[in-house]
Amino acid sequence: MTCLDGSRMLIPSLSDSVGFHLFIDGVYERTELTWLLRELQPGDVFVDVGANIGGFTLPAARRVGAHGLVVAVEASPRVADYLRRNLEANRIVNVRVFQTAVSDRTSNSVTFYAAPDHAFGAGGLGPGDGMRPISVEAKQLDTLLAEQGVTTVRVLKVDVEGFEAAVFRGAEQLLTGSRPPTVLFEFYEWAERRSGTPGDAQRVLRQWGYDIWRIEDYVSGRPPMSDCLTREPGGNLIARRSDHH
Repeated sequence: MTCLDGSRMLIPSLSDSVGFHLFIDGVYERTELTWLLRELQPGDVFVDVGANIGGFTLPAARRVGAHGLVVAVEASPRVADYLRRNLEANRIVNVRVFQTAVSDRTSNSVTFYAAPDHAFGAGGLGPGDGMRPISVEAKQLDTLLAEQGVTTVRVLKVDVEGFEAAVFRGAEQLLTGSRPPTVLFEFYEWAERRSGTPGDAQRVLRQWGYDIWRIEDYVSGRPPMSDCLTREPGGNLIARRSDHH
């Protein structure tokens, strides 16, 4: 199928929300992607943790251009294969794909729960219905970026089914540095209960000086949330360090 930006995408199933919206609308999470493409500039680095089949990775790669870079991380071997095939089909060469889990520790083997095709976007480090446990490696994001020689990131996107706090704890050097990224991440109460207490990811970022908005509030110019979001309705959030607005 062809997306609104002209990308050709292979999709494991139309039953999953990612595949359904890409097929019906030509885009997945339109508000978030529109914001991202405005935030990124040619030459920037974008890190996509939970890249899935490339709904954000491909248009971001075009946006940052030949002098920019996208680091796309997807833990599911099957989904990562679709990501690679979509990059190849679109002749995109400024993306580095890593088939690994991102967490607060580095390990040669952690249990990842791979989702079936009809829910291919739901895989994660917590079990779920119909998911198959497999072994994958895990890395701290700081470690992965250091190995790639990446020192500055413009935008970090994290969508890992409730384990966002672990990603952030493993990215302390990046998030507390002198040139911190803007962060786009997901919050759902049910998902974060799989890994800890709802709001944990926001608490980590607030501890490091980040302000946090619901994305619709951010794009409308409203002030950040005064406290952590801990209950539904959830959605995508944007975080920026208060000293780098």
